[in-house]
Amino acid sequence: MDWKELKGSSEIEHAPKSGIMLIYTRKEVIFERYQSLQDVEKRVNGQEILEVHLFDKEKEYRALASQSKRFSGHFIDKVFRAEEKDQDRIYSQEILLETVEESKTGMKKIQVNNHITYSDTGMAVIDNYRLVEVG
Repeated sequence: MDWKELKGSSEIEHAPKSGIMLIYTRKEVIFERYQSLQDVEKRVNGQEILEVHLFDKEKEYRALASQSKRFSGHFIDKVFRAEEKDQDRIYSQEILLETVEESKTGMKKIQVNNHITYSDTGMAVIDNYRLVEVG
């Protein structure tokens, strides 16, 4: 997938207008702060994108490249938001960033909120997650 394809999605309209970008391309991993979606577009500059995470404190836009025939565009995308009703099913982890990433983002760590459900046998299953900017 490329940025032109993503711009055609209705979900990207709900992506955080500014925040942190974590983008996996065929050539590099991009992890830095952005001020607008135009900044993101300039940064990926026509590269083939495998995975995109645009996130702030409130929500995350995620897109994954796909070759499945079930998806007409060559990707799957969705916006994930924090919901009060799910707070008892969230396990949060703070991940420390290395010095290089800290200098690109201005942050010492990010947070991963894992959403936990339970199977019929009572086993805990992480069925989703959301990246969160820690200020």
